[in-house]
Amino acid sequence: MKMKNYFWIIFVLLIITSCQFNKQKEEKYYPFTDLEISAIKKDSENNFEIKDSAAIQEISSFLKKLSSEDLIKGKRLHGAEKLCDIIIKNSTDDDIQIFISSHKKDGITADFLQERQADNFTYFLGRLYDANKFVHLFEKHGLNCDE
Repeated sequence: MKMKNYFWIIFVLLIITSCQFNKQKEEKYYPFTDLEISAIKKDSENNFEIKDSAAIQEISSFLKKLSSEDLIKGKRLHGAEKLCDIIIKNSTDDDIQIFISSHKKDGITADFLQERQADNFTYFLGRLYDANKFVHLFEKHGLNCDE
């Protein structure tokens, strides 16, 4: 009788261990694929604005390549120093606000929020860690965050 029980236990264990428990991959989402930028503004006293179409196209192409994997949600960032706020004017009036910060451990980061006029609410889209390339694009076109 004991041998029969061992057989069934081993049989069940073999079935369980042979099953593949693959983690279901989350589908990539590109939140800025439909983004039509009309202007890029620095939210400060000097109100610097990028209107040059070549500059807007270059920044737009960078944003359109960002996926849900690049924009991480849920991880709080404590102790970051604010560098600047940027507003991307969208042709649909749903502006995107970007808060660029510097952190001792994580370097330069960018928080993306979208202000939707339809429901008058601001949605957190995620944080881009290692945003050095992104900030460099703005600096290349005259919008400096450290001023």
